[in-house]
Amino acid sequence: KWQSNVHTLVNSQVANLAEAKDVAENEIDSWKVPLTAAVAIPGYDMSKPPTEKEQLIRSIHSSTQRKLSRVSQGYRTEAEKTLLLLQMEIDLAKKSEHALRHHLFKNNGEKINGHRTTPKETSSTAPSLLSTNLEKNRALLADCLEKNSVVVEELLQSIVFDDIIVTSAPGLAKEEVTDTVTSEKKGINGDEDVEKDYWGSGGVADGDINSKESEGYDSALQVITHVARDWTDGGHQCRQMTNGWLLKELLSWHENTFKRKINGGGVDQDGISILVPGAGLGRLAFDIATATGLKGVVEANDSSAIMAVAARSMLANVLAMNDKSDNDSDKKTSSLTTIYPFVLDPKTNEVDSRLRFDSVVFPDDLAIEAARRTLPNLSYTVGDFIATYSSPAKRGKFDAIATSFFVDTAANVYEYVAIMKHLLRSSPEGSVWINVGPIQWHPCALLRPTVDEFRDILTASGFELLKWEVSTEAVGYRHPDDAGTMDPSSPPRKTRCESYRPLRFVAVKKCDGYEDEPLPLHMAIDYCEYLGRLAWGK
Repeated sequence: KWQSNVHTLVNSQVANLAEAKDVAENEIDSWKVPLTAAVAIPGYDMSKPPTEKEQLIRSIHSSTQRKLSRVSQGYRTEAEKTLLLLQMEIDLAKKSEHALRHHLFKNNGEKINGHRTTPKETSSTAPSLLSTNLEKNRALLADCLEKNSVVVEELLQSIVFDDIIVTSAPGLAKEEVTDTVTSEKKGINGDEDVEKDYWGSGGVADGDINSKESEGYDSALQVITHVARDWTDGGHQCRQMTNGWLLKELLSWHENTFKRKINGGGVDQDGISILVPGAGLGRLAFDIATATGLKGVVEANDSSAIMAVAARSMLANVLAMNDKSDNDSDKKTSSLTTIYPFVLDPKTNEVDSRLRFDSVVFPDDLAIEAARRTLPNLSYTVGDFIATYSSPAKRGKFDAIATSFFVDTAANVYEYVAIMKHLLRSSPEGSVWINVGPIQWHPCALLRPTVDEFRDILTASGFELLKWEVSTEAVGYRHPDDAGTMDPSSPPRKTRCESYRPLRFVAVKKCDGYEDEPLPLHMAIDYCEYLGRLAWGK
């Protein structure tokens, strides 16, 4: 009987442990970011049989995977080009130093690089010739580029969408769905394979897939840049001056407005629904979803499959750090990943070439602590903002919209404003759109209003502007050094600075449009898209 009781007790404890483990694993699984692909195809027939739809879904999966592989390989190709250009510089510098040695290096003494020069130049304090400095940097450059390549490949590894939603965009998309990609594989007639690109323009006004993935937003270089800005300590100051301001305003609105709605019984007790368009690598969406005192459901969106996949990998990386206790600092440090965000910067305006090889690690401590404190309710949808969110089904779905460095991606800013109004709920207290970022209109923009003109558009559209200001303080996009060093004791990185004075506003939606709209929003936007194509001569 005693043995039976012991067995019963042990079995009970084992069952309790197993149940606790299942609960913990379920909590972790629920935190994994669901990734939805929203694909709008011009002229797509929604009545197609299931077999054809399944074939299309497989095509989207395989096309996206090939895109990830091309972008990863593209970084290695860019690295090889950079090393070849550096070798060309080294050769040119050596030949120039040799050809001009008698004119530049008088009173020949000891030999440097096989050529006689002055005794002063052979001392330990003598300045090095350019060829010597470049040769020193070559091995270091190759090592940094290889490490970055590995990071890119890890972030852009194989992906499976949790859901794929296909809708029709009746022939009015900004670009053709089919682009030609150079391929070693040939068709029956020797033609190049035709690759379908189901995603956005990559910030390129007019170009094929290759230009989007090497020059635009879809490039691996942009992934490295966004990792440095969003998920490292080095980018904290830039984030604090932009996303930090936005989050503070969102918390203030939630405290002063939304909680009153809860007390009045007019909202879902589960919290607010928040949309983050142009989410990139997901840090703003993550910070909102883990903010103390803010309970809600956050949906991130971006037109770039590259950014969406990298964001999901990054968020999984942050989650994996949760089992690294604060006391196990060695284990935690070994799990951090190092990148070199400056290594492919243009070779202009540099003060000290050694700064090019500065490294940063990710994820940062604040992200790890936030994930340990809160399992955020966060999802990610990859798809064109206009095509995805102008549908009737999206009307009034969100209490708040948070945009950071996003509004200037609009080809037609009226479309963005109309969709924001369409997405926000209608209520006496109003729902809110909070924005931070410049109006550096992208190359694809057809309408480029000034800040004052943009303000007039919002007020004319029924938004009440609680706050509207252009920051008096310049902020760097990737790192404080981009805007000029913020630390007087540190040497400047560049002789020319690149910074922004972000437009910041809090806009509350107070009213809808016509009760009986003569033309549904998605159809009106289709027509605006058509007008845009005409303007581009398409």
